[in-house]
Amino acid sequence: MLRFAVPSSVLAVLLLAVGGCTPPLLNKNDDKVFTSGYDDYQAGRYKDADRKFSEVVADNPQSAALSEVYYFRGLTRLQESRRNEARADFQAGATHYGRELTQIYSMTCLANMEYEDGHDQQAVPLYRTVLEHPVPGLPTDKILYRLGVSLQRLGRWNEADETFARLLKDHSDSPLAAEARIRTQADSFTLQAGAFTDRAKAATLAARLRQDGYPVVLAVVAAGGKTFHVVNVGHYHTAAEAQAASTRLAGKGYHCIMRP
Repeated sequence: MLRFAVPSSVLAVLLLAVGGCTPPLLNKNDDKVFTSGYDDYQAGRYKDADRKFSEVVADNPQSAALSEVYYFRGLTRLQESRRNEARADFQAGATHYGRELTQIYSMTCLANMEYEDGHDQQAVPLYRTVLEHPVPGLPTDKILYRLGVSLQRLGRWNEADETFARLLKDHSDSPLAAEARIRTQADSFTLQAGAFTDRAKAATLAARLRQDGYPVVLAVVAAGGKTFHVVNVGHYHTAAEAQAASTRLAGKGYHCIMRP
């Protein structure tokens, strides 16, 4: 999972700001509980962290610091594999009172969960809102990449190209730049049924697929210092169409990987 934790420099500002403001965001005791909960989170004591963050939420239902508390409790619950509860916390962190910083980080985590669950219709507007509100430490290259992938999976190829182009322009040194270049100008998905260093094996698989009535394209790809003969099946406008075709192929004993 692509997770986003507040950088330590930003965290220091948050922790100093939680208590001591007028009007106070948290009382002095809850400020200490919050800070102790964060220390527990950093040390991997997730049950203790969750209990302390929950105590702060219960004691401060109208606090202007709720987005901070919900964000950190959401991160804690992800570590505990309490995914649904983490999702609810990130939703709360994105919409409750608090600093824009943790509202945007909460929204980013929520977008990531939608992306990872294949809910691209929900992920796209969340990622776009995040990009409209830049805050310190936000990994914009990763967000742009995931937004582009979601757009491709929805068949919105032109919008995806624009997103990848922005990634390449603004983050040319990102590790994701190479993958973005590969995805740029794609206009459909194909299903990779196999990749072989032995050309004869690729030809055998292609012949079987054609005999079963599937459209096959053979390609040659260089990777890791080797040459691979790749067997691709079909062209599909959206990820949903490709996935449906992959399921049908799996029923016939072919196991495919979806590629743009």
